[in-house]
Amino acid sequence: MMKQWKSEGLVLRIRPYAESDKMATLFTLHEGKITAMARGARKTKSKLAAIVDMFIRSEYLLFRGRNMATVQQVSLLESFPQIRKDISLYFYALYLCELLERVLEENHAVPEIYKLTLETLYALNEGLGDPALIVCAFELILLKELGYCPVLEECLDCGKRQALDYFSVSMGGVLCLTCSQSKSSSSISAGSIAVMRRIVNNGLAGMRVVKTSPDLKNELSQILWNLISYNTGVVNIKSRRYLVSD
Repeated sequence: MMKQWKSEGLVLRIRPYAESDKMATLFTLHEGKITAMARGARKTKSKLAAIVDMFIRSEYLLFRGRNMATVQQVSLLESFPQIRKDISLYFYALYLCELLERVLEENHAVPEIYKLTLETLYALNEGLGDPALIVCAFELILLKELGYCPVLEECLDCGKRQALDYFSVSMGGVLCLTCSQSKSSSSISAGSIAVMRRIVNNGLAGMRVVKTSPDLKNELSQILWNLISYNTGVVNIKSRRYLVSD
């Protein structure tokens, strides 16, 4: 195993360490989630101070120590200025990072999820759609990549393809009225099913022209959060309380 390696990555979490260092959780393209020490990064004059930060895509030169990696050099690849300026976009992006920090495994490369994360940050930064729907799309595609994509085309129990008015989080998909009566489920609007189908079929790009009511966005957000919590065990993410659906 190489002691020194390069990988582009994003910061998912930063914690102060000692008097002048930062402990960073990085999401790297080649090794997935890792913990790395950025020595001196809390010093104002440090070259690392402004680069080992949230919502910045960088190339990292890392050294693999006995217990964790150490950041040796950082080259800025891209920043997301609108996310850093707009408080609502900031919290949407922060939520993505906090969610990934909780669900990703250490030292396990997931390039498709890395690509999804970058695509989502670009969409938020460039205003390519409703931020709430962009985040819903991220959540659903993330669930798909983790192996928890819900069944949306037919009743999970009987296979019926019409009048799918109920959703079971524990079973992972839609149910018809008859089957829902013997299962743990809740009602779901046709609009939410349609939006989720569009996301599964078209990815984030499918959200660029979608407009929905606040009620539908709230319903969709709650369903996806329930799926995430049930399948990953994540029950609380602080930044989620600040997300707003207008």
